[in-house]
Amino acid sequence: MAVRLGIEPPLSFNTKTTFAMRKTTLLLAIILLGLFACQKEDPLTEPPLPPPPPTEYVPIFAPCDTSDGVATANKLTAAWKAGVSCRSVMSAGKKYWVFEMFTCNEEGSKREYLAVGGVPDNNPMQRYPIKNYTTSIIEGFVDPSYSTLFSDGDVLEDFYYPDTTFTEDFLEIDLWDTANKRAEGRFSVSFFIKEPRANPKNPKKVRFTSGKFWVRLP
Repeated sequence: MAVRLGIEPPLSFNTKTTFAMRKTTLLLAIILLGLFACQKEDPLTEPPLPPPPPTEYVPIFAPCDTSDGVATANKLTAAWKAGVSCRSVMSAGKKYWVFEMFTCNEEGSKREYLAVGGVPDNNPMQRYPIKNYTTSIIEGFVDPSYSTLFSDGDVLEDFYYPDTTFTEDFLEIDLWDTANKRAEGRFSVSFFIKEPRANPKNPKKVRFTSGKFWVRLP
């Protein structure tokens, strides 16, 4: 009669090899799981996007006296409103009109001056392209000008030249009612600053678009 002594027989060579391979496979699986977990905790990220460009500073003031007229426009990226008046000038024996627009600070001192001149009195209701007058009025064109003011509004700060590269700029007179003393029109005008600037905060270029105005004729 055989008696079991409770001692297991020794493992064969093949059984040892299989057990070792299983241990190795399990160890590799644990290592891979650990690496995957690390990658999830610290994923590779895309390079950060560059910051957006800084918002351009657009000086905006309140309209001056609006009893004789009002103008509105988009000044660069901001809404703009000004008081309007008009006056006549003589050139080569002919009468022309100049439209002047002013904004003021809280104390009522003028801070901006936008003018468009060269509208003939004998035939004002036209669409006028822009021209930078150098000596005298050029028939069929208007000459805009823009400047900033400081102190009590009677001192020039920065002067801007008409930017005639914007060939779509214009002044158009839609109404000229001498009986009721009222004129109406639309405009788009562009400028670049005269360097060196007195005020470094003033933008190098200023553009007024979608402009509208009415003014009382004298």
